Amino acid sequence: MQVQINIWLLLLGGLQALLLSLVLVKKKTYRYGYGFLIAYLLVITAQILFKVLDKQWLIEGMTNTYFLSYKFPLLYGPLVFLFTKHLTQPSKSFSPIDTLHFLPFLYSVLVINLVDGRGMFSFFYFALRGIPGLFLQVGSLLCYHLLSLKLWKQHNTKVKDFFSDLHIFKTQWIRKFIFYSLFICLAISILSYFIYVWYPAYNWLRFGFLFLCFFIYWISYSALHQPGLFIRSVNKEIYLHPLHAIPVLPTMVIHRPAKKYAHSTLTNEEAARIVAELASLMCKQKLFAEPELTIEQLAAKLHTSRYVLSQVLNERLKQFFYEYINGCRVEAAKEMLADAAFNNHKIAAIGYEAGFNSLSAFNEVFKKITALTPSQYKKQSAEDQWKQRV
Repeated sequence: MQVQINIWLLLLGGLQALLLSLVLVKKKTYRYGYGFLIAYLLVITAQILFKVLDKQWLIEGMTNTYFLSYKFPLLYGPLVFLFTKHLTQPSKSFSPIDTLHFLPFLYSVLVINLVDGRGMFSFFYFALRGIPGLFLQVGSLLCYHLLSLKLWKQHNTKVKDFFSDLHIFKTQWIRKFIFYSLFICLAISILSYFIYVWYPAYNWLRFGFLFLCFFIYWISYSALHQPGLFIRSVNKEIYLHPLHAIPVLPTMVIHRPAKKYAHSTLTNEEAARIVAELASLMCKQKLFAEPELTIEQLAAKLHTSRYVLSQVLNERLKQFFYEYINGCRVEAAKEMLADAAFNNHKIAAIGYEAGFNSLSAFNEVFKKITALTPSQYKKQSAEDQWKQRV
């Protein structure tokens, strides 16, 4: 009975992965890096399929293919890495060099299908069997997921200095995806090893493959909750000029999207209070100078909610949170660049003092707002001051 329940749950998970893959294909998201996510889902589907089919029949009728299914974890790492790479670096396109990431799995395919494991070339099997094979899979998963986290961190440092809600939401989702994938793929790799070594004992370990189903449903829920994560028409200009904010897509649209803040109870008096206190906080406490400042922290300082503060910024100041904060930072930087007392300060030091967490972000935001780089602005300010004295 337990085995039958396990089979049905796995089948439902595999079907959900297949349906989600078809939806992503229909939306043509594969053009923008999501092809690697589709491939990832299809590998999961194949992994599940091999677990629900009759094992004895597979061993007798599809021996090589069945044993190859134990090497699927060698595909998860490269697919997660390439998926992360093409989402965080959309200017990059798939190149023949990227196929090298799949060499370990290709090696497994060739050895299992072309080499007799008991013949004179049996040493080719060394990296595929037993503990060495497990170490190869675990090492591959750890390396590729850590590289993915490194790409994510680099991208997150840049995105945090801009205000596109969609970019921030998508960036945080990518991080969760990498961590969940690492945990689940490691679990599947280890379970596969023990199932193979201890067969036919410990049959209950098959229930561990339900982790794949949970992961699939989490991805599907994310697609329903925030369709913008899987948006089809990704414009590279969005990433080159992040200050062109993209509105977050509604979670579910049945007829037509509701008007933003339609159910808000914010009064004119409360909005005016927030605007006044916000200006006071920025002027006196210079909260914008805190690199890790979030809208939740600022809302707490103003004794209001994130939602209300966002509404005030959008409706009263016509800005998004990061647009407003970056504007304050640029104004502070302009004052320091024009002040003779800061002549000995490096441009980077002024950027950090103003609240930016990297020189590249400081240069990009400053030029976007003033049409000049910080260095050009400093030079121009010095020339203007000299002309006034003359």
